[in-house]
Amino acid sequence: MLVETHAHLDYPDFAADFNDVLGRANEAGVTRIITIGTSIESSRRAVDLAEKYPSIYAAIGVGTQRGSYPQLFTAPPVVLALL
Repeated sequence: MLVETHAHLDYPDFAADFNDVLGRANEAGVTRIITIGTSIESSRRAVDLAEKYPSIYAAIGVGTQRGSYPQLFTAPPVVLALL
């Protein structure tokens, strides 16, 4: 069993062939994928994917590299609601 520990499956790059991406991962022996949110919106999408697909788990996050750091302080109830 292989676990992909750092993916961003909510990114638009995967939208067109999402099921194929999961299929290729499974064929390669990847049985679990942790998809990581990089903003509040991205974290919500990651949680949605984890709720829909049994092989996907979500990690929520707010990435400082994209200017999202202030969201951590302005919207903690939203972040906590994702947990």
